[in-house]
Amino acid sequence: MKHLRQYIRQILLTESVDPKIMSMIDKLESNGGHVEILPDRVIVYQPSKNNPTRWVAMVAYETTAGAGAGGRCGGADSVVQSATAKTGLGPLAYDVAIELTGGLGMISDRSTVSKDARAVWDYYLNNRPDVEAVQLDDPFNSLTPEDKDNCDQEVAGGRHAMYGGERDRGSDWIKSPLSKLYRKSGTPVMDELRKRGMLK
Repeated sequence: MKHLRQYIRQILLTESVDPKIMSMIDKLESNGGHVEILPDRVIVYQPSKNNPTRWVAMVAYETTAGAGAGGRCGGADSVVQSATAKTGLGPLAYDVAIELTGGLGMISDRSTVSKDARAVWDYYLNNRPDVEAVQLDDPFNSLTPEDKDNCDQEVAGGRHAMYGGERDRGSDWIKSPLSKLYRKSGTPVMDELRKRGMLK
């Protein structure tokens, strides 16, 4: 019975859009906006009176497969840049980017993360049951013997492989939302955008 409940819950989470993301989609639609997917980024456009092609949120990413000293990060894609206007639509771009990974997942930028971007990752970790957070290891196999989950954790407060681990800040990096990869099962946000004719 427990497994059946878990299965039903997973189906519901896979097919539903988080209420906050749904309100962002509603807001974007009411303003005539749309989301565009390019090979390396997701851009949210919300036209204004003076600028019909104004973009208001963007998340650029790259693959970590075959990465160097920092590790492969579980095969997840890595954010390399994000930018938002003060519209509150940044998380919508992140959600679409995570769904684009096809279940492999997305990780934060490994070099620098803004306060606003960190808040998005923190929200995924603590408030989004539809988004799975998977703990990654550091390049020194502090958590697991496998190398596949190794990832540079300096941005999360861990040691950095390029410095030979000299910057040891303890194990608090494990608590950081930046030490994990985030993935979703299914593409409910993209499906909703597509249904409304808002995905290009």
